[in-house]
Amino acid sequence: SMEPNFHAGDYLITSRQAYRLFGDPQRGDVIVFKSELLDENEKPKNLIKRNIALPGETIEIKGGEVYIDGQMLQEDYLPGEAISGEMDAVTVPEGQLFVMGDNRNGSLDSRSSLVGIIDNRLVVGHVIFRLFPISRFGTL
Repeated sequence: SMEPNFHAGDYLITSRQAYRLFGDPQRGDVIVFKSELLDENEKPKNLIKRNIALPGETIEIKGGEVYIDGQMLQEDYLPGEAISGEMDAVTVPEGQLFVMGDNRNGSLDSRSSLVGIIDNRLVVGHVIFRLFPISRFGTL
């Protein structure tokens, strides 16, 4: 759901303290959070997504583009394909985040009732570094 920026098998360093020490998640941050989805062992799954809308902001999708408070969001990290489908305007409640995968047409994220808008308390950490593959080694 995060391709082409992240792939299955990437080794990432996630800071569990980043938001406790340096403030709340920001738009564009790649975060790991607890979900109600279950893995193959019937245990809750952690998901990796990009934070798109912050508490109090209104997000909508029209014409294949994401709009925050009526302004089209510039997303240079995306592969360039338009998002299929539309989404009516939704205001993100206080203490919550609207997250989306970078592979917008193949991501289970806040647009789905299976994930939904997530509570800040479910955030495990901020993805800050990629260890592997070596060819993509570095800070994010």
